Amino acid sequence: MNLTSIGEVANWVTTLDDFVGKDQVQCPDFLRPFHLATLAMTCRKHGIQLGMTADTDDDEKGMRALVSYATRMGLWDAIEQPRPVQINDQPPAGRFHPVALLRDESTVEDTSSKIFEILGAQVRADKQSVNSLEIMAQEIIGNCYAHSEARGQNYGAVCAQTWPKAQLAQVVMCDAGIGIRASLMEREDYRQELTHRNSCEFATGYEVTSKPGRGHSGYGLTVAKQLMLQNGGAFLLVSGDEYYACIRGREDSGKIPVALDGTLVIFEWNTEVPLDIRAVYDSWPTPEGEDDDFLI
Repeated sequence: MNLTSIGEVANWVTTLDDFVGKDQVQCPDFLRPFHLATLAMTCRKHGIQLGMTADTDDDEKGMRALVSYATRMGLWDAIEQPRPVQINDQPPAGRFHPVALLRDESTVEDTSSKIFEILGAQVRADKQSVNSLEIMAQEIIGNCYAHSEARGQNYGAVCAQTWPKAQLAQVVMCDAGIGIRASLMEREDYRQELTHRNSCEFATGYEVTSKPGRGHSGYGLTVAKQLMLQNGGAFLLVSGDEYYACIRGREDSGKIPVALDGTLVIFEWNTEVPLDIRAVYDSWPTPEGEDDDFLI
């Protein structure tokens, strides 16, 4: 099982754009959390009724499997539409976190802890690192609310899954907000830099934030990037038509053909490689007068 590529994400964003215009979407044969979370946000924002059909008998068999999977992952529940098939709801058992909408900023901490609690043993990290992963998720999820200030109550969605046999896990967070570039441009001291910088790549820098003084603001994306450099996994950040990708230690940034309406964060790692947050934090400069409360 391969790591998610920026090409896959770009193709899916194009597919979603076509979906809005034609009310039809061509699903890939294999769905991951990023497909489900962004599809849910698209349906909710544009009021699209979601149904799935197939052209041939062979396609029908595959479509039934996709529909069953998407139903179990909470897609229709998230868009508040009737389930197309009846399934026996079972506890995730450390395998997945269904699509969940971000409705209330007061639940950020609870949502982030539940993601890593559900993934459980698949997160190979010490207690301190798990705690910091939750803090990382809190900031990234919190960004969904910050970026959505002018876009009503359609804040965002989260989803996660592990594939034990493939030794892989993916956590996804997306929003339909104003985007990273517009958010960072709110800070006057960033505007000149952003005239020639990719905003997604810039946003992963140490202490870069559009909301200074807000808790651990400015650390979440940096932690995500550096953990994936350490792990050999994939960290992808897409906002508007810009992207930053770190896959198997190789960093890249650029533009995608069709702009995403909002921001998407994909955090995908090798579950056999422990996540060591201390090594990441030790590589950072320590501002005078500050301690390592990020890890507490």
